[in-house]
Amino acid sequence: MTQIIGYMAKNTSETIDDKVRAKNLGIDVKLYERAAEQAKSEIATSFSFMQPKWSIWTSWLKIFNNQKKDVSAVSDPMLFTHFQTVLASLYEDKLKVNFSPRTKADIERAENLNPLYEFDAIDMDKAIVDYKLTWNALFFGRGLCLMNQWDRKKLCPMPEVVNMLTWYRDPNATSVNGDSQGRGAMRFGGRPISMTKDDFSMNSQYKNIVELTDSENSQEQEAQRQIDEAQGFSTMDDVTGDNRNYTIMEWYTKMYMYEKETINEKEIEVLKMKRLLIGIQNGLIVRFTELKDQDEWGIIDKNIYPDSMSWDGVCVPALIEDKQRANARMLNASLFNVESNSHQMYVYDSTKIKKSSHLNYGFNKHIPVAGDITGAVAPIQRNQVGNEVDYIMSKLQDLAQRATGATEIQQGAMSGAKRSATEVATVSEGADSRFSLSAKIFGWSEKAFARYWYKMYKMYYTKAVDEKIMRVNGLIGFTWKPLTREDIVTDADPDIKVESKLVSEARRLTKLQNFANAYPIFANDPTTNKEFLSREWAQLNGYDSVQISMMFKESPDRIIARDENERIAKGEVVKVNPTDDDYIHMDEHAKEEKATAHIKAHLVNLTGKAKNPQVQEEVAAMQPQQEQPQEQVTPANYSAPQTLQTA
Repeated sequence: MTQIIGYMAKNTSETIDDKVRAKNLGIDVKLYERAAEQAKSEIATSFSFMQPKWSIWTSWLKIFNNQKKDVSAVSDPMLFTHFQTVLASLYEDKLKVNFSPRTKADIERAENLNPLYEFDAIDMDKAIVDYKLTWNALFFGRGLCLMNQWDRKKLCPMPEVVNMLTWYRDPNATSVNGDSQGRGAMRFGGRPISMTKDDFSMNSQYKNIVELTDSENSQEQEAQRQIDEAQGFSTMDDVTGDNRNYTIMEWYTKMYMYEKETINEKEIEVLKMKRLLIGIQNGLIVRFTELKDQDEWGIIDKNIYPDSMSWDGVCVPALIEDKQRANARMLNASLFNVESNSHQMYVYDSTKIKKSSHLNYGFNKHIPVAGDITGAVAPIQRNQVGNEVDYIMSKLQDLAQRATGATEIQQGAMSGAKRSATEVATVSEGADSRFSLSAKIFGWSEKAFARYWYKMYKMYYTKAVDEKIMRVNGLIGFTWKPLTREDIVTDADPDIKVESKLVSEARRLTKLQNFANAYPIFANDPTTNKEFLSREWAQLNGYDSVQISMMFKESPDRIIARDENERIAKGEVVKVNPTDDDYIHMDEHAKEEKATAHIKAHLVNLTGKAKNPQVQEEVAAMQPQQEQPQEQVTPANYSAPQTLQTA
């Protein structure tokens, strides 16, 4: 980390208190005062901008699951039903992440990244992180996940999903890190966090905590109050003493500062924009941390129905809440009408019935009537629930289903109308297409998450200290593989591909079908690489690289070539042996950048053997004989070809 020695700011008055506070944080007092002034201004701007949005979101939460409601009324679960249907569909379709090397030299490292990412997903509780992040994206239009903490015990990132009801954001931002050119990126943003003074003291980056005071109601407390109210609770945190919570703003911002750099063997001061994490309470700074990643914010954002002009885009409650309110009003009005008709009102002829008490109901009761009993008592006619009520409620349901794609079929319910199998299949296919689009959009954030996961290994996984033991599930049980920085960090950042699990599985089965159909032709060709056929079959059947390496023993040529790579990397001169399998050697040597000349030597060797049959026959005689292929049998589509021979 570079040493911060100054800043650009106007002259301000210096107090002894601020000098001490700044010294505790390891910064200049003028930088302290400027940071406090800037953060307070940004927080106030963000609060004014976000307050109306927070009010809307809390109103949505109350209709999503309101436990504090009128007991005489019936609530409509339309929002909850559609929300859970979309959430279940997107959460079920897991996205598969695959790291691919940019160069041949990075093949083994990239292969280590794939099982390591799956291994870390367990330590990071990624299943829970994905659920919360997806929930926020569906409900608020965008979910945020902080990726700026590194677990020194587990040696992996510690992702944290942000409560969107407490997130203060830059009014001008359209996303966290903007587009490929950085346009629309967040200038600042943050959230209130509450901890005890003991909790703050556990983190060495917090200073001046003895000066923390009982803060007024923060947005975090207000959001929790609204949630508790919807759940039927009363929030009262009047705890005093050592366990009292103190609230500060955890604020992300950028500032121009000078830092020392050595250029042409001279140490000079260079002005640079730095990304900072500041902890502040009413002008008191308790944390001033220069973020390790200065290229972007370590925050992953996820949305479901984005547009290019706004931060939030569209979300499920925005599509459904008005329809739920209208549906609930119609439902309760109809219920009132039915209940009213079950408690009928009557008119009676007072000249025939002299006492109104005679009309009170009673068993075997006789009522004296003067004159003809016809017309003595008659019910008051009231309007019944009309067909238009059913039409409007059905229309509201239809509009909601069209908006979210959560049809009755997707919800696990069928209407009373008869539907053909073709119609059901067509509706399901259309809904799946809608959810497939959302899954592809979710792939953007999954790719960003995987990219930043790898980036954190580059920033925090040290060469001299760290070694991670990764558990690998193989064919013979669990094995443990140690990984150092050299085994993970590639020379060029790997390519990251993310796709739907359902889509990738369908593609794999299609390739397996084609491979099984074409295998008889490949197997009968004497020039075919049998080793490649075996490994390709295993890969298409779903076995990973570790399982494949355990399934098929490596040829001696590949082992020798790997050893030669290590010698070439050290600068040794390695000669080509005439008996080498040049194809295997060249495939393995392609992983070593310094083996270019050696590969050319193998090409010369291969060409010489091809042009001189006598040499080729002598070389062939020195090689171990392969088993004769078995009788040709047409393979099944999804089973191992019986004619398959290993190298």
